Amino acid sequence: MKHPRILSILAGLVLAAAGRADVWLSPIFSDGAVLQHGKPVPIWGSGIPGEKVEIAFAGQTVSTTVDGNWKWMALLKPLAPSDQPRDLVVSGKNRNVVHNVLVGDVWFCAGQSNIEWPLRNSDGAKEAMAAGNLPTLRHLRIPRGSAGSPRDEFQSNWKTATPETVGDFTAIGFFFAREIQQKAHVPVGLINCTYGGTPIESWLAPWAVEAEPSAAAYAKEWEKGRANWGPQTAAFIEDFRKALQSPGSPVSRPNIAPDYNTPSGAYLAMLYPCFPYAVRGFVWYQGESNAGRATGYRTLFPTFIRSVRDLWGDPELPFLYVQLPNWDDPNDKSHQTWAELRDAQSAALSVPKTGMAVAIDVGNAENLHPTNKEPVGHRLALIAEHLVYGFPGEYSGPEVSIVTTDAGGLRVTFSHADGGLVAKGDLVGAFEIAGADAVFHPADARLDGASVVVRSNDVPQPVKVRYAWANAPKTPLFNRDGLPASPFQASLAK
Repeated sequence: MKHPRILSILAGLVLAAAGRADVWLSPIFSDGAVLQHGKPVPIWGSGIPGEKVEIAFAGQTVSTTVDGNWKWMALLKPLAPSDQPRDLVVSGKNRNVVHNVLVGDVWFCAGQSNIEWPLRNSDGAKEAMAAGNLPTLRHLRIPRGSAGSPRDEFQSNWKTATPETVGDFTAIGFFFAREIQQKAHVPVGLINCTYGGTPIESWLAPWAVEAEPSAAAYAKEWEKGRANWGPQTAAFIEDFRKALQSPGSPVSRPNIAPDYNTPSGAYLAMLYPCFPYAVRGFVWYQGESNAGRATGYRTLFPTFIRSVRDLWGDPELPFLYVQLPNWDDPNDKSHQTWAELRDAQSAALSVPKTGMAVAIDVGNAENLHPTNKEPVGHRLALIAEHLVYGFPGEYSGPEVSIVTTDAGGLRVTFSHADGGLVAKGDLVGAFEIAGADAVFHPADARLDGASVVVRSNDVPQPVKVRYAWANAPKTPLFNRDGLPASPFQASLAK
């Protein structure tokens, strides 16, 4: 099967006499784009093999030649931040001009519906939209899609923040970017690459699906589930299996398109076409569709982070993410699957250059899509200000440092608790402890500086403690900077 881009290029050859352009620029470079400052900037596109391509921007001129695969790419040297609109000019025998291009920080926002959620449907939308005239804040929406083979192109355009446009921006991304701009004073571009309902398996690269046992098992079940598609999709299923073994293999497209559950589907249709656009870092909010499969997520999530960094060729690309908020899943009889998934998310903090925004206190137990998005954007911005921009100030809620014995109970000592801990509400029912039998019982709790001391008459020799361990738990524990403690489960230090 010929690649769609090749087909379009062949059509271009036929129409060349009618003035059809013979050098194309990737659609990610549209009017209003933001280019990343401080690192080499790839510019790429398609053309006729052998054609010379010249790229000019901000006083730089670089050139390259279209290769035998109908593609070209060139690197601009690192650029200085600039809010001055300039033209990016790409020339072959024809001339492509991208207008109103800024240079600043580009943040790649990805995941499922809670980061896809638009500003217009969020708390405070009326006020935020009215004040949304921010000419150096830009937003690019990658169309939702799922594919069985890598896509190179999409149809979308960069939008400048105005009261008329910001309502369609990712709400969390908007609040995050607005604060970054106020602190860092640079233009900010948001790439909104989100698809509601997607499990993490759909965002994994094909090699990762093949390498991770839980993802491979998921793929196997996915294939079985598509058996009722009928004979017309048999080729698709077979090609998908081959693609897992040999990334990049062509996959036929049945009349019934892959859906959002397709292993690697969002990766191939949405992530891949954005590569290698230079970015400052990632903002990720996903996990709802993996609740109930937390064990696999413990390996799949770090693997996803690594796959993103591998794709962009940057092993330390900053990766910020949101821990699941509270929601009382009516289908979960255990009332703990979201707690388990949050714990798997917390474990990924062991991966270097990552940061987690806790959202347990701003969710809605009755709504899978909480509308209070501004605190989440703010907490992500605090992490970025610490991890990326080097600004002083607290950026995290209390985190467990060590668990020790304390007169028949346990003492949980926290970091990120300068000045002591704060209880915003009753601590009763928030903590549980367990002995060697691993059966948890409600515990009495009291604050003591940067520690919480927990006891229960039902557990004379406790060895484990957990906090906010439910889908929609009580969450009274904060530090004096107003940031919440993450739900956790911890054991007595040995």
